[in-house]
Amino acid sequence: MSEYYLEWEAPNFNHREKTTDWYWSLGLLGLIIIGFSLWLKNYLFSFLILIGTFTLLLNGGRRPELIKHGFNQQGIVVGEHLYPWPTLESYWIETRGHEVKLFIHSNKSWQPVVDIALGQMNVEVINNFLEKKLKKEHLQETPAMKIAHLLGF
Repeated sequence: MSEYYLEWEAPNFNHREKTTDWYWSLGLLGLIIIGFSLWLKNYLFSFLILIGTFTLLLNGGRRPELIKHGFNQQGIVVGEHLYPWPTLESYWIETRGHEVKLFIHSNKSWQPVVDIALGQMNVEVINNFLEKKLKKEHLQETPAMKIAHLLGF
């Protein structure tokens, strides 16, 4: 990969500690939905809820990893993934409390908005760099991001 213009390390997600009540609530909610879908004889939906609940319970205790982020000649690098400049349309930097996120609008239909943690990176430096490459446009979390945040991820 080419030389970085800017690079930093930040966690791949913002960890929120989950209590035992969180695990019990999720498990109970999953069982209720499974029971209701079995009552309706919707076995496939029951199976999907079982898999989803199990996956959420397993990933609930996962800790974030520090991953390398950066801007290079080809695009934006997040860990091992490259978002090429031609596929990116606009950006927005949002600060909530101590958390600073960079939202990138991509022209890919399966992931239209990418959120990138800026960690301790200077927001002005990022903004000055990106305004030369992309259009600045107010972007928000996708519904999937909001649901993940609501669930504590």
